[in-house]
Amino acid sequence: MIQISFTEPYELDISSTVENFIKLRESLSELLHSSRDELVVFAETEFDPAPYTHSIPKLVFRKVDGPAKVEVREFKEVIISGSASALDALSSFFTFERDATFPHHNHFEYYEGNPVIHPESIPIIVSIADTK
Repeated sequence: MIQISFTEPYELDISSTVENFIKLRESLSELLHSSRDELVVFAETEFDPAPYTHSIPKLVFRKVDGPAKVEVREFKEVIISGSASALDALSSFFTFERDATFPHHNHFEYYEGNPVIHPESIPIIVSIADTK
């Protein structure tokens, strides 16, 4: 399972194993190549999110028009919405070498002029979980 940790207003970490990120990318690819508009992924909640303040139980991907936008709603879900091409670009941030270990991570965040990420999107750190 994935673990989602969050501290207001803009500190968001999604962590898991390489194998789970592969499965997540496969599920996201299936969504992008289907007529469905939404993928819901439930996350582990029985962990200490420190140094973050909250664990979030659900990750939702939504196909809509426009660049990828990441939002956190009421500490209950992370919603990542965007066009199929924007979500496909985002999925590359869940890619790691098979032998990657903690603290390997990727940053998904807006920079000026980036057409794929919405300017109001919350930055994400996608990281290999510390399994110790």
